[in-house]
Amino acid sequence: MPTAHAYTCSCCQGHHSGPALSYGAPAPDLWHPEYAQNKDTFLIEDLCVIKGQAFFIHGLIEIPITDTGDVFFWGVRASLSAASFARTTDHWDDPQREQEPPYFGWLSTELSLYGAPTRELAGHGYYVLVPNLFYRHGPAPLIELPEHIGDEVRPAVFAQLMPMIEAHTTERVLSDADAYLKFLTAQPEVSAGPVAVTGYCIGGLVATRTAAAHPGQVAALAAFHGPVGADGPDSLSKLTAEVHFGHAESDLTPEALGELNQALDAAGVSYTSEIYPDTIHGFTMSDTDAFSASGLKRHWDRLLPLLGRALGNS
Repeated sequence: MPTAHAYTCSCCQGHHSGPALSYGAPAPDLWHPEYAQNKDTFLIEDLCVIKGQAFFIHGLIEIPITDTGDVFFWGVRASLSAASFARTTDHWDDPQREQEPPYFGWLSTELSLYGAPTRELAGHGYYVLVPNLFYRHGPAPLIELPEHIGDEVRPAVFAQLMPMIEAHTTERVLSDADAYLKFLTAQPEVSAGPVAVTGYCIGGLVATRTAAAHPGQVAALAAFHGPVGADGPDSLSKLTAEVHFGHAESDLTPEALGELNQALDAAGVSYTSEIYPDTIHGFTMSDTDAFSASGLKRHWDRLLPLLGRALGNS
């Protein structure tokens, strides 16, 4: 009888106990079956070419699982330049090919468990850590989510989420933040220097608390449709990071915005804090009725320059 931790392997079709530790994509996101009819196009297990213009290779993203000794694998496709792809195929059967220098590539597989902001930031060259805030309640997914969260299902979704949000106390946030930052800065791919934190909804408050608790380490803080002032003005006085707060029009009155910005002024923080016009809570989330394309664009227009100034990445 299937257990909560069991899966059917897409390769061998066998049913296995335990959690699945590898997920993969059969093709790059750009692939469409109709392309198979085109000249100079093919898709095989490890390689893909589309119309002789786009070149992809299969690879693995390895994610160590804390305190287990196990590794989780994402099987992904990465796009290469024509020259790098040619060199890869030329040396495909060469026993010494592992000695080749690394090739630059763009991630070309959507990892659906990670939100669009995560994939976008990684595409700009940032190392992005996306913690599961609610890991104490069990392995993800903790609740079943519909493909689209409309007004009719939103109350039921939040009824399941709110107990976990309420249990995520400041003490838990700060304890986790210490561990996240320690892990992040220990990764060999991460450059030495400051970090940035960003969050959406309750994640905005988590990011704010993290930045306030680590003023010497966090150089940039961005939060969107989040209750960033929930801890009171004194908490903002501990910030040293450059800040951007993007508020939903439904979340904050102009008077409340003025009070928040006065607290930031009093703290001597370098910041921008604004209400995004014609938005409601959740405006960055494309799988909800709250989504606003103009709000999402404004969010990127504010976030990417902030990260560039604070972290020196372009």
